[in-house]
Amino acid sequence: MPWRRPRRKPRAAPRKSTGGGLLDAVDAESATDPLWFYLNNGAYFTLTEDNYWSLDNAEEWLLESLRTALLNPATQ
Repeated sequence: MPWRRPRRKPRAAPRKSTGGGLLDAVDAESATDPLWFYLNNGAYFTLTEDNYWSLDNAEEWLLESLRTALLNPATQ
């Protein structure tokens, strides 16, 4: 059986009720998967070690990709 991360309540996801500016199709619970994908060590090491990106380029791309995946452009 492949490893699968446990489902749990999100702690880092922005909330609509506090003016977080999430896309209409995204709520705090569904935001956890993109957060997990973009902010895990695998994404970072793939960009920096496997693809030889600089730390600054990897950070900038991951942050911009996460913004695009989750946040309403009007609030960015």
